[in-house]
Formats: sequence, C-alpha cells, structure tokens
Amino acid sequence: MSITTRLKAGVKAALGRPAVPIHNLPSISQAGTLRTVYFHECLKKVAHLDGSLVECGVGQGYGLCTWLTLTALEPKQRVIWAFDSFEGFPKFAKEDETSAVREAGYAQYKQFDLLYVFNTMKSFGLSPAEINRRISFAKGFIPQSLNLYDKSPVALLHLDLDIFEPYRDALDFFWEFVVPGGVVMFDEYNKALDIFKFPGAQKAINDFLDARNLRGALRKDTTYGNVYIQKPDIA
Repeated sequence: MSITTRLKAGVKAALGRPAVPIHNLPSISQAGTLRTVYFHECLKKVAHLDGSLVECGVGQGYGLCTWLTLTALEPKQRVIWAFDSFEGFPKFAKEDETSAVREAGYAQYKQFDLLYVFNTMKSFGLSPAEINRRISFAKGFIPQSLNLYDKSPVALLHLDLDIFEPYRDALDFFWEFVVPGGVVMFDEYNKALDIFKFPGAQKAINDFLDARNLRGALRKDTTYGNVYIQKPDIA
C-alpha cells in the first residue's frame, strides 16, 4: 500500500470516529486574532501608567487568557481583577428590552462558572499557579461584588457586561479609580448585533458619557471595531 493510500485510509478512519470533546479548547479565528491585537493596542496606551487591569464580565474566560498572556510581557506585572457572577445573568432591567425567548437563550451563560473558566485557561496553556498568582477573582453580581475591590488605581478597565444595570454600576464605581490617561474599553457599543441583543448596555454607556460630557472622547479601534475612551486629566 502506498503512503498516499495509507494517509487517505487514516483520514477516512479518523473522520469515521465520534468526536472527542476537549473542554473549552480555544479556537483560532480572524475575529479572535483581531481582538488580541486590539487588546494589545489598548495595553500599550497605558504601558507608562501604574495600576491594575480590571475585567468586568469574564464569560468563558478567553479574554482573561489574552490579558494574562499580554501582561506577562510587561515589566509591570499588573494585578488582574476578574469580576463576574460566574452563574449567569442577574435580573434584567426595563432598559434591556428583553423577552422570554431571549432570556431563554441567555440561560446558557449559567454554565460559565469558575471551574469552567479555570478549565478554559488551563486548556489555553496557563498553569494553575500562574492563574492564582496573577488574577484576583471577584465572584458575585454587580454592584454587590464591587465591595471586594481593594480600591487601588486602575490603568485599564475592560467592560463586557452586556446589560444595563451592571454597566451603569461598574462605570459609576470604577471611574474614580481609573488614573488620568487610563483606558476604559466597551465591548457592547454601536455594533448592530449587540444593539439588538443588549440594548441596555449602550444606553448605560451613553448615560455615563453624557453625564460627564465625554462623548467626544470616544475612540474607535480601526482593527477590531470596538470603542474605548482615555480618561482626561480632569474628569
């Protein structure tokens, strides 16, 4: 049997086997790669600043994998804070304009508990020792979980909270800790699908920006398309 024949036979046999699930093995995609570039660009904007990196809304944990990898290349070795309920969404506000059908779809987020996130990070190649050393996990619904924060300066705040009240409360709480020149990244803003799925998020962001006259400070990343602001010296 020729090598080509044997290879074809091996591929055919492999395709015929049932798939073996590998928990949370991160996939490579164009969007994921562009998101990593966007994260890196925002991190470079605060490279000269002292302060923690705070992520609100962890989901499956892919963002934490990226932040942990990128910040490991920095000399500062920042503390990373990870805020999430790790048990799905809280109650929706009227601003979220949700429905029973959409809420049923959101139920999938309940599976993303701490064990799920840890397994994502281990599948990514991060060691439990590094995860525990570098990340402070703050479990619970916002705003109650915000009491866990140590009130240290924040150089970068990444918000991926999806719905109105957590966005509003996180912005109101963390803004005073964001240092001048610090970056605040918004995951759900001015994107058609997110406006449909999570209208409350954009309303909370706009309310925050308007109250502080910061609409003009919005910047759009040309690589990934998300928006962010840098805190002015006086805000």
